[in-house]
Amino acid sequence: MQKQIGYDILAEDTITALLHNNQKLLNEHITANEIETFVGLVRKNMAQWQWRFLDYLKVLCISNNVAIARTQELICKSVLCEANSDILLDTRLVVSEPEILDEDGEPLERETAVVLSWHSGEGPQSIVEMALRARNAVDKEQSEDALVLQYYRHQLDLFSHMCLGRQYLAIDPLSPKLGIELMLKCMEDETLSFELRASFCRLMLHMHIDREPQEKVTPVKYARLWSEIKPEISIVE
Repeated sequence: MQKQIGYDILAEDTITALLHNNQKLLNEHITANEIETFVGLVRKNMAQWQWRFLDYLKVLCISNNVAIARTQELICKSVLCEANSDILLDTRLVVSEPEILDEDGEPLERETAVVLSWHSGEGPQSIVEMALRARNAVDKEQSEDALVLQYYRHQLDLFSHMCLGRQYLAIDPLSPKLGIELMLKCMEDETLSFELRASFCRLMLHMHIDREPQEKVTPVKYARLWSEIKPEISIVE
């Protein structure tokens, strides 16, 4: 069935449905060749901003919400290699130093903006401005900006699954590009859709929070049982 992928007969839908939450089949039947085929389909359909093949790769990363290290490794090596960088949207935090001074002669607070860029694009574009244009478009679902942001959201979801379970083959190359300041800015910006902000939250969890140092942290007890409280407590205790 793997040989039928990409011929518009829904073979990829069938395969991902069969492999979904089936770790044994994932380990037996998914190789680097299948991953490269899916990556090629992402590239082929990127002109129309079709994101479903990103979701197929995402499904192959996990089984029953548990990371599958073997397929994660195959996907990380393929998706994040330089040869396949054209299928991903690049994210940068642009900092502009203010030219206007306040009353005390000090420069005003610096301004930051998150911009997206891609190989076929005209140049870096502000993610907030894209969201505003998509919101004000006549066809809010099918405008160019809306389609790009949908594709980008599914790209973030793929990254989240690639990082799940402290997979440092994804965390190490992605975390410098998607820093904490950048992600917090997008998470709190109400101009962006709830779905896009939620994708940033999930990626923040798996990339920046659930990672080294791998130390157990004892949670703070905000409540205690009455039986645990001693009848008498001295100052020394």
